[in-house]
This record gives sequence, structure tokens and C-alpha cells, in this order.
Amino acid sequence: MVQPTPSLLKNEGFLRQAGGETGRKPFEITQAGRAEPDADRTTVEALFARMEDAARRANPGRPRIARAMANPGMALKARVLRPVSPEELDRIVGMIDDTAAAMEES
Repeated sequence: MVQPTPSLLKNEGFLRQAGGETGRKPFEITQAGRAEPDADRTTVEALFARMEDAARRANPGRPRIARAMANPGMALKARVLRPVSPEELDRIVGMIDDTAAAMEES
């Protein structure tokens, strides 16, 4: 839900609703809203420093690993929509087990 934040900023005088008849509520930053970050520059700089630190510590491979982990699951779901013989099931389970073992060894 995004609405409480614009409402709060509007109540504080940092944001105002801009014109527009699109059914959406466009907003624009007021002069007070533009001045606020400068008024508390220390807090803003500390926030950006924390964000940069979190970005440095984040594992850049995580999204790739999540995608790679999802691929076999999707392939398996698609495969079992068709009949699977006991031999095919053994082969699929073997591939999964072999892959897991290879990952543990790396």
C-alpha cells in the first residue's frame, strides 16, 4: 500500500496533488519538501550511507541463484503433467540428487 506515505507527506506540507484528470493522483514536491532534506542533511547522509553499506554487503548472486533454483521446479511441474514411468521417475530423482551432491562438493 503506497497511499499512506503521500498522505503523510501532503499533511506535512512536503507534497501536493498536481492537476490531472487521468483517474490517478499525481503529486508534486513543494518548496518545503525540497528544502527538508537540506534541513536534516546529517540524517539524510546517514540513511544513504546505510543503504550503500547494505548494497555492498548484499550478495549480487542471490537473484541469479533464486532464478536457477526455480527453473528445475518449473521444469519438473511441467514434466509430471505427462505420464511418468517408474524408470523416468528414477532418472529425474537421480538428476536432482546428483545436482545437489555436486553443489555440496563445490
